[in-house]
Amino acid sequence: MAIPDGALRLLVPPYREFIPYHPEGSHPQASGRLPGSGLVWDLTISRSPRVRRAVRERPGGLALIALLPDLEHVQNDPGVWELVAHTRPHAILP
Repeated sequence: MAIPDGALRLLVPPYREFIPYHPEGSHPQASGRLPGSGLVWDLTISRSPRVRRAVRERPGGLALIALLPDLEHVQNDPGVWELVAHTRPHAILP
């Protein structure tokens, strides 16, 4: 099963658009290695094992930005905080 569209995207300078990130195929490793690059993980789209593995195995030095679900979903789902702890994001956006 493929990673859902939009679940993982790269944000690279000059920060004008997101680049799809597909770790199982020919993903833009070079783009993710640019200084100031980040992997954006939209937890409202997918928290599947495949996505979690891709986040954990992201290239070294690639910052992780996690987009959280709505507050009412986060409050009632302790698993979200466990995911955040295990993936070490550089930013968490509600």
